[in-house]
Amino acid sequence: MTPMRIVNGLMGLAFIASLLLQLNDPDPWFWAAAYGIAAGTCVAWERKWLAPIIHTALIAISTSVAIWLVIQVPSDVSIESMTSTWTMKNPGVEVAREAAGSTIIAMWVLLLRCFPRGERPH
Repeated sequence: MTPMRIVNGLMGLAFIASLLLQLNDPDPWFWAAAYGIAAGTCVAWERKWLAPIIHTALIAISTSVAIWLVIQVPSDVSIESMTSTWTMKNPGVEVAREAAGSTIIAMWVLLLRCFPRGERPH
């Protein structure tokens, strides 16, 4: 088993954990669906089921959502306020966390696109 397959499995588990954590969120369904799709993408990559156009669409959508959310993050939100507690301190922290989650999804799907299953990187 290659390191990429191992890390992909770990990311899939992380996306499933994120999906489950979203069920306690004020707006759970959109983000639970986003993390579910990300986890499904990990499975699809492993099984060689995903067409490149789907990767590209997921990258474009998650990047667009991340940019849209980053624009909305208030300037007083710090990394510390995002990570110091599990509870939502204020709506700005929630938006910043959602932007970070969308960015992680975009970056992971991009990485999967750059390393197609069964092929060596060029």
